[in-house]
Amino acid sequence: MVIVAAALVVFGCGTGVLVMVVGGSFPMLTSAAIVITIVLGIATVGVGAAGLHRRDVEARAGYTTAPHAFVNLATVDHQTGFVLREPGEPLLSDEQYRQRRAAAVRGGAT
Repeated sequence: MVIVAAALVVFGCGTGVLVMVVGGSFPMLTSAAIVITIVLGIATVGVGAAGLHRRDVEARAGYTTAPHAFVNLATVDHQTGFVLREPGEPLLSDEQYRQRRAAAVRGGAT
């Protein structure tokens, strides 16, 4: 999501520079670039909305797959379904998350 948003910003800036430099000499090119920027923006919003929806569905079910999100929800491995952190436990550091996830993928319960 962040990469898509960054690419959209870079593309949008490039479009703005292109419009300023060519000064309308190539209206089809600048129009196409603007349309592409708008389409990418809509796609970015759609991907973000889907991610928020997934987060809400998980929260209503009492868990999350986001490693650094909710202290009051269990953190569950997205691939195996193993519980990596129980609700109320401190959030996991990156290293703890990697270790517990590796154990879950190998088949060991945490």
